[in-house]
Amino acid sequence: MSKSLIYVVNNAETVGAANTAVALGNIVRRKGCSFRMNGTSISLVEAGYYDIEVSATFTGSAAGDITLTVYQDGAPVSGATVTETVTTATTENISATIPGIVRVYCNSTSNISLVPSGTPVPTFSNIAVKVVKE
Repeated sequence: MSKSLIYVVNNAETVGAANTAVALGNIVRRKGCSFRMNGTSISLVEAGYYDIEVSATFTGSAAGDITLTVYQDGAPVSGATVTETVTTATTENISATIPGIVRVYCNSTSNISLVPSGTPVPTFSNIAVKVVKE
C-alpha cells in the first residue's frame, strides 16, 4: 500500500496570537487523497494513523517562554509540544521541531493545527508541516 503525504510551508512573516491557530501556509507537495487544507489547519480525511512533523522558526516580542503545541480537533496532541525560552526580544531566532502521531477513526475527518501560547507573542519566519499517512 502506498503512503499518502502532505507538505505545507509558510515562509511569510506571520505574527502568532496566544491560543490561536497559526496560518500553516500553502501546499508544496501532496501525494494521495488523505488530506485537504482547511484555513489554518490540515484536514485528515481518511481513517488511520498519521505521522506529523512540524518545524518552526520564530522570534519573540519580549523575553519569556513560548510554547508551540500541535492540536487535533481543538485538543492538544499528547507529547506534541515544545517550549522555548526567548532571552532577547525580536533578535533571537529560535528553531523548534515537534513530532507527533494521531489517529483518525472510521467515518470521520480530523483537523490538525499549530497553536502558540506563552508570554511573548511569536513572529514566525518559517513554518513547515509534513504529515504522512501510515
